[in-house]
Amino acid sequence: MIPAASATDPPGPEPTQTASASAPATVDAPAPTLTATASPAPEPTEPAKLPLAPSPSAEEAPAAETTAEPTAVPETSTSPEPAQTATTEAGPFPGPPYAADFEALAAQHSLGQPKGPINCGLTGGGCQQDFAVASIYRTPAGNFRVVAEPIRSTYWAAAGQGGPLGYPAGDQRCGLARGACAQAFDGGVIYITPTTGTHALTGSVHATWLAGGGEYSELGYPTTGIRCGLIGGGCQQDFQGGSAYVTPSAGTFAVVGSVRGVYWAKAGQGGALGYPTTDKHCDLFAGGCQQDFQGGTIYVTPQGGTFAVQGALRAAYWAAEGQGGALGYPKANHNCGLVGGGCQQDFERGTLYLTPASGTLAVLDPIRPSYWAKGGQGGALGYPTSEQRCGLAGGGCIQDFQGGSIYLPPTGGVFAVQGSIRSTYWAAGGHTSNLGYPTGDHVCGLPGNGCQQNFQTGTVSLTGSSAAVASPNPFSARWLELGGVFGYLGYPVGAAQCGFSNDGCKQPFQAGAVVSSGAGVHGVGGPIAITWAANGAQDGRYGYPTAAQTCSGGHCSQSFQGGVISTGPVLFEQYSGVGSTVLRINKPGGAALAGVAALKHEGTGNFIVWSLDGSLQKLDLVANEIGAYGGTVLFDEWNDEGVETVYLEIQADGPWTITVSGVATVPRFDGTFEVVGKGDAVLLYTGHSRPGTLVNNGSSNFIIWAYGQYETDLVVNEIGPYSGVVPLLGPAFYEVTSNGTWSILMH
Repeated sequence: MIPAASATDPPGPEPTQTASASAPATVDAPAPTLTATASPAPEPTEPAKLPLAPSPSAEEAPAAETTAEPTAVPETSTSPEPAQTATTEAGPFPGPPYAADFEALAAQHSLGQPKGPINCGLTGGGCQQDFAVASIYRTPAGNFRVVAEPIRSTYWAAAGQGGPLGYPAGDQRCGLARGACAQAFDGGVIYITPTTGTHALTGSVHATWLAGGGEYSELGYPTTGIRCGLIGGGCQQDFQGGSAYVTPSAGTFAVVGSVRGVYWAKAGQGGALGYPTTDKHCDLFAGGCQQDFQGGTIYVTPQGGTFAVQGALRAAYWAAEGQGGALGYPKANHNCGLVGGGCQQDFERGTLYLTPASGTLAVLDPIRPSYWAKGGQGGALGYPTSEQRCGLAGGGCIQDFQGGSIYLPPTGGVFAVQGSIRSTYWAAGGHTSNLGYPTGDHVCGLPGNGCQQNFQTGTVSLTGSSAAVASPNPFSARWLELGGVFGYLGYPVGAAQCGFSNDGCKQPFQAGAVVSSGAGVHGVGGPIAITWAANGAQDGRYGYPTAAQTCSGGHCSQSFQGGVISTGPVLFEQYSGVGSTVLRINKPGGAALAGVAALKHEGTGNFIVWSLDGSLQKLDLVANEIGAYGGTVLFDEWNDEGVETVYLEIQADGPWTITVSGVATVPRFDGTFEVVGKGDAVLLYTGHSRPGTLVNNGSSNFIIWAYGQYETDLVVNEIGPYSGVVPLLGPAFYEVTSNGTWSILMH
């Protein structure tokens, strides 16, 4: 850094006449130096002519021998004589001091007649005489110099010898890089090029330019003169490849290349970045560059991008070790105007968020992709409220947000726990509780407008009409085996409780309970649960359940320590009729649960069945057949709006029968044997997800839908005979559409 110098000094006397607008004479060679002593005159030669400014069409390669600072031609001093004031008569003005020297130099350079007398009252005792296209100066040191147009105009505009440039220190010389010419002065240099015009470099800007490599640097040649009076008393001068800034407090620094482009786009010294406080340096990780400013830093990344990191974002970025830390290099400029007045800036491996409420926090990979997939700051998670914290039980990590938390479990994955599910999860002890870490994101749109999230050893569920409830193992595991929210138990409605007789525990559900005792873990639901509770539950005559509930032909039974509870065909309701009608139904499994409809039609025309809500609005096409038909289908199986079927609209031209039941009546298989069926059917697979072989011998559509806990999958959609191996969800309900025989064999 070079301390700033004053950009201007009080101007000296202005030339008495204005130079002619005629073009300067053609130049063949630099002018030889002259002497006023009595040494022998040189051999007669053709007078040398003054160098011209470069032609705008000229384009020359950089001269290898050119140095950054112009080199003065050899100087010859004259005998010191007292300064005299020239006369003012017109014509060749005889008699003033050094007249012979001025006349000889004017003749040598073919300057023609002078425009006025020699003036020897200049700063420090110097002398000057003006000609049409040039002026001759005798410096206080006794050296004679010619300053020709257009350099002279720029020199005079800078107050001539009385300004910051001072007296000429050398003659004009050409052949510089890119066809430039230059003339050195005591306080700087004036450059002229075919493309940039004529501009002076003085003081600390000149020194900074030379230190950076002069005309061979990124700055190149000046394109403007220096401009002062900027904010805070600063000055600026523009160059081909950048700009130099001078401030009383920071010094003089160049802003070059793409850094200047970003700097100017952000309003330069008048913007949030303020003035530069360092030069650009390119010694960063992987070859990046940076330049610091009063209010931020601009980075040039190894990939070629140029971005500013400002204010509080820079402070947080530097605190995270900048480009060498977890965030890496910036990938974009900051973006403000986000929700709630926030700002964000993206980096290679993370994003910084700035909010009035939480300050500046980083969201790092791999949490960031999950956060963005959920809508980022505009989604349910909102802004981050903490940094990422690792070192949790087993080596997990967590980051908190306004509406939830994102976990990195030790076993892998990135999962968010949001809203009331997080509240329930944290109340249970979070990742250190008997639920463990999340194993997936929450899934909504379940029956009854419900949501559910799985954890290592349990689940948390909620419906639109209740709060979230945690179900740790073994209750959750047994509930999921029984179909979860699609099964006959419905959603959990309370926390698991222990301390019952004989060390028993149970968790209540919408249509029953999961009971744990020395006799095992079993679900008790529907009419059987009602009968069991009416008889004192685990403390009554039946005691604890010892086996799972089984159903067949509409009859269900379950074994207990004290006996067997059986129910008649109350788990289904049957409706029949002829032709078209609208039928109000009751779902025996419960209004919030999926329903099963066994359909039979004996007509010859269309047989179409629609499910309707309480306002007779159509919900789902249950059946669409022609002629005689018999099959079993699901309805309300994946109701993401929580609207239940109340009516069935039937279009038929013959007799029909519809038997409505709960999902508890659905045949089950665990994957240990091949399932064979014919026509449309509904099954419950209680095993885990794995591949299976599907075979169809029908001639029409062969469609199988799987309805799992967290997703719906169209397993197969073919026409005619089919055989193939496909991935199958588990546990899940399977709805099969076929007009022939089919089979499912799990691998």
